[in-house]
Amino acid sequence: VEKNTVFFFTAEWCDVCKEVKKDILEIEQSPAFEKVDFFEIDTDKIADDRIPPAIPSIVVINKSKNEVSQHMGPLSKDELTSFLRGGLNESNEHNGQNKDNNS
Repeated sequence: VEKNTVFFFTAEWCDVCKEVKKDILEIEQSPAFEKVDFFEIDTDKIADDRIPPAIPSIVVINKSKNEVSQHMGPLSKDELTSFLRGGLNESNEHNGQNKDNNS
């Protein structure tokens, strides 16, 4: 079964990224996100045109490998949780699995 995916773009020198990373690690352990794969990408260690222009950045990709949500800049833990839930809900709707169909 393929999963929805969250990419967290960061860099070692980015202090704000370190704070967001702590929250992501906590959220990742939450049962609500057990069906989501989380990946951290250090933007200083890769060369790719698809890297977001600002960090921290978070990108949500659905099971069909389409980007459904992106955020650049810091978020509080509550804002981050809401952003991820919103992106994942949108992802489920794109996959034909909105809340009304998940009984």
